[in-house]
Formats: sequence, structure tokens, C-alpha cells
Amino acid sequence: MGVLLYPMRKERPILIDLEYIHPCWCIRAVEKLEGGKILLVSPLRFNRTTEQGLFELEASDVGKLIRMLGESPHVKKITVLQKSATWALADIICTHDSLILAKLMRTCSVPLLPTLTKDGRDLATLIVPSDRELRMLSSLLKEDTEFKVRSKKYLESQLPRSLFNSRDFLKFKLVTEHLPEKQREAFLLASSKGYYTLPKKTTIEDLALKMGVSPSTMAEHLRKAEGKLLTLFGDSLSVAPSNRGSD
Repeated sequence: MGVLLYPMRKERPILIDLEYIHPCWCIRAVEKLEGGKILLVSPLRFNRTTEQGLFELEASDVGKLIRMLGESPHVKKITVLQKSATWALADIICTHDSLILAKLMRTCSVPLLPTLTKDGRDLATLIVPSDRELRMLSSLLKEDTEFKVRSKKYLESQLPRSLFNSRDFLKFKLVTEHLPEKQREAFLLASSKGYYTLPKKTTIEDLALKMGVSPSTMAEHLRKAEGKLLTLFGDSLSVAPSNRGSD
């Protein structure tokens, strides 16, 4: 008797934009302050009782925001690393599962941008390894979170799994999150206005006008940002398995 073989379905990583409302200490604090924002810059450590992360805090009175966070029963320790009147960088230790970080870690989901808390909700851009992990993440979120997937895009199957390894991911975060402000602003503006589409939808001159800089300065910002980002992605793609067959 013959054996019927079914082709194996290739699991592809998925890029999603997630919007969610989680009853966490971040939302409770920013709702009460003008211009309040909390960005998770980098998750640092997890165990059975606590989670730790590096956070950027913004508010018209950031000192008040820090005090409000310290009053939350879920926040165990705040170490302020840098601070101005309206901005601070803080290492925060909180109770386990008071954020959704543990759920992301359990499903190997990678936040590509800092998670933003604003206007009573959180926004996050994630890479989820496959449909299976996305279903698992949805199941975990349903336990205590109101959420919706704002967009979903399957990535190429040859995306290197090394992206989900901490060393490569930290390298990605260091480059993308620590671009100088003007380079980051220029690159994001160019991307949003279609400078990198074919055909281009805007010009250096138009982008320079929107940023309030000269065309030569705009071009220089983009050149430096592109150099850092393209080098990063070139390194990542170089470890991806080839799609070509043997000669």
C-alpha cells in the first residue's frame, strides 16, 4: 500500500502591530498626567515573581510621574539613571505579569520598537515566530487583556532565526534605538513619505523642507542612518539559508 505524503507547511515569521489595553501600572499613571508617556526601551530580566526593564518616562512633570509609579503596589523598585524636568531613563522592577512582557517572552515574540503607553492604551510592533506562537500569544492575552491586531504581515521564510536570539536582537535594538535623533527623524520621515518606494514619491528637497533643514543636511542624515541600518540587515541576511538549489 502506498503512503500519501503531504508537503510540510513552512512556518513564516509574522510582523504585527498590536494595540492593547492591559490593567497595568503604566496606563494608570500616564492617564493622570499631561503628556504622559512610558516607553519600554529594553526588557532586562524575568523570574517567577518579578520582571525588570529599562524605561523612558515623559511627562510635563516627570518627577511626579516617577512618584506615582513608585506608589503602585506592582512597582517594587525604580532606579533613575538619567533625568530632566520632562524626561527620565529608569530601571524598573515590577511584579510578574503586571505587564505583558512575560507573555511575549513565552511565545518568543520580539518587540521591534519600544512599547508605547499613551492615551490609555499600549502600542507595540512585534515579530512573532509563526502562526502557532501567534495563537498562543492571543490565548495568553485573552486572559486579562483587551487587544486587537492592527496589521499583520508574513515575512519571508528565510528570515534568520538568529533574530530571536538575544545577542542578535540586542544588536538590532542598539542600532535602531540609538540612532542620533536627527538621523532617526530623517529616516522615519523618508520612509513614511515614500522616499524608498519605487518610483519615489518624494524628493530630498521636499523632505528637507518638512524637517526644516537644507537638502545637503537631509541627505547626510539619511546617508548615515542608511549606512548603519543596511549594514545591520546585511549581517543578518548573510546567515540566512540560501533559496537556490545546487548547481
